Amino acid sequence: MLRIARGFDGEGPFFSILIPGLFAQLAPDVEAGQRYHGKQQHQEHNTAAALIVALHLAPLYIELVVDLIAQGGEHLFLGFHFLRGICDLTVLQVLVQIPFNYDVTNVEEGKAKCKEALQDKFGLHKDGSPVFAMVSRMVGMKGFDLVQSIADGLVDRGIELVILGSGENQYETFFSDLCARHPGRVGTYIGFEPALSQEIYAGADVFIMPSKSEPCGLAQMVACRYGTPPIVRETGGLRDSIHDCTLGEGNGFTFAGYSAHELYDACCRAQDRYYNKEDWNNLVKHDMECDFSWDLSAKSYEGLYNETANLW
Repeated sequence: MLRIARGFDGEGPFFSILIPGLFAQLAPDVEAGQRYHGKQQHQEHNTAAALIVALHLAPLYIELVVDLIAQGGEHLFLGFHFLRGICDLTVLQVLVQIPFNYDVTNVEEGKAKCKEALQDKFGLHKDGSPVFAMVSRMVGMKGFDLVQSIADGLVDRGIELVILGSGENQYETFFSDLCARHPGRVGTYIGFEPALSQEIYAGADVFIMPSKSEPCGLAQMVACRYGTPPIVRETGGLRDSIHDCTLGEGNGFTFAGYSAHELYDACCRAQDRYYNKEDWNNLVKHDMECDFSWDLSAKSYEGLYNETANLW
């Protein structure tokens, strides 16, 4: 009998299929009941051995799992890790009405109209500045502490900010005050409005997603679909789906350490690239053509389930 379990690997959650009784057949020399992840091992009597097929949401997480055969453990991990998928841009735009529907063939016109509508909605200046946006729960895990540290500096550099979300009071208060301190440069919406979030994806120039951890992440994929290059921290599914374009053919801007300084540097690189219109338009079109569909993920999952079913 299969049992679905939810765990935590030190960086983010995962879902696993537990298949009781199979581990003893596959690794009979490993003593059941020992634990993993480098933690102190201890004996648990009368515990059924199990095979765990770990269904992490992003390939990066396989790197976080200790070799359990070498370490000893009651669970054997088979590391199958697949990103989730999203629907295509046409479906997204049908689901939620945005000011102007567009695709890769008319993205410059479409994003310009959506940006103007977004700036009008939030009372922002239309002076040619790039609009950087963030749509997320306002919690530290999503990197709001980093954005809080550099927000005034970004505005001073000529970047307009649009923030949508709700959560911890300290962040709601800060970004509401930031909007009041910088009229015409910052727009803040406390709460969640699905239609407005799609307008932000479509109208913003850059999407900020500096998460402390992110098992998969969908917002960075949606941003790419709308031609809004993301700035992400290299963690979990963000690192698997977004690659830095500074020195090559990536689809966004990345930074490694959980650091306000590194996030600020990534924002500056994005702003500099924005003013090189030919390079920027090429990046936007490249992002829109990235394949984040369910086709690849579905095939991977289908293969995994077939292999699992053939184990016994």
